[in-house]
Amino acid sequence: MFTSIWLALFGIFTLLVIAGDVKKRRISNQLLLVAFAVQVGFLLVSGFMPDFPILPAYINWRQCVTGFLMGLLVFFPLWSLKLLGAGDVKLIATLGFLLGFAGLWQVVLVATVLTGLHAVVTVLLQGWLPARASWWQESKEKRRGVPYGAWLGITALAWVLMVHWRGHAWF
Repeated sequence: MFTSIWLALFGIFTLLVIAGDVKKRRISNQLLLVAFAVQVGFLLVSGFMPDFPILPAYINWRQCVTGFLMGLLVFFPLWSLKLLGAGDVKLIATLGFLLGFAGLWQVVLVATVLTGLHAVVTVLLQGWLPARASWWQESKEKRRGVPYGAWLGITALAWVLMVHWRGHAWF
């Protein structure tokens, strides 16, 4: 029953991430910090009051810390190679903290496939040469890449809802 509070807050978080990434191609640092802080609070409450189940059963300190560290360790090098935006890396680490490692790898895998499909459809609709030309001719500030953070948010919300209602996720 109390897990509905966590579920509602997670839904609001992901919807704000999706809206920000689609609209501005930015993921708010403040939003990520608030989500992180709220999760720490919920973990503390769950630790001190185990009869007050505010977090889903699959979330505990170990899963959260492992998910956060794995998100940073795996995706930080991709940012340093300019293959991923800093906001995407911070979002992945935060999702790792919110969902745990078990949820993170599933969300990242499916979101990456969806992002790739988005890119392919975009290129097919524009044509290869115009898409390539517009990418290289625009200034770095005006370039609009594929919103990976939005796909991460959509996939994370779908994963959480599936686990909440079905009891298990995709894999």
